[in-house]
Amino acid sequence: MDNKTQEKMGRNRDRHNHKQKKLVAKKIFLSAICHATESLEKVKTVLSCFVGDLNDPRLKLTVRTAKGHFGNPITLISVETTDTGLIEQVMGRIAHSLPMDPGVLMKHLDEKGTLHLRFDKQKAFMGRVEPGCGSNVVKVEISFQGRLDEEKMKTFLEGLLVGRCGDGVN
Repeated sequence: MDNKTQEKMGRNRDRHNHKQKKLVAKKIFLSAICHATESLEKVKTVLSCFVGDLNDPRLKLTVRTAKGHFGNPITLISVETTDTGLIEQVMGRIAHSLPMDPGVLMKHLDEKGTLHLRFDKQKAFMGRVEPGCGSNVVKVEISFQGRLDEEKMKTFLEGLLVGRCGDGVN
């Protein structure tokens, strides 16, 4: 094999290895509970703070009724998408509210590599995306494609934290 062929094979291998290191978000799922004392339309407004227009055909909107812990009627509202452009928009909206330390975010990963985040529902209604806790939250789950490892996740999260959402989401 001549030197030119070896160089070309090396460049192809490097490109292939570089692509494998990139972590891609393949699905985003958001959910919120509308309690009997809340307006369904207001809770939908909260979700639109994250995803934009709930009538966007790239979104799957689900509304279900159920009973709460004490038998109270509740409505479960969720939206999900696998559209990469929309995932990137949502990630851009939440990136500024994430902790600056990727190590903190790593603690919110489950064994399947899904990132679980919670945001304050009341603040989102006022147009502010801020971390939240407890039950009055918007839950966000981000699923990733491919083999997940800590290095890829840290690179992805660091990209988000510096506002370069497009570097890690395709």
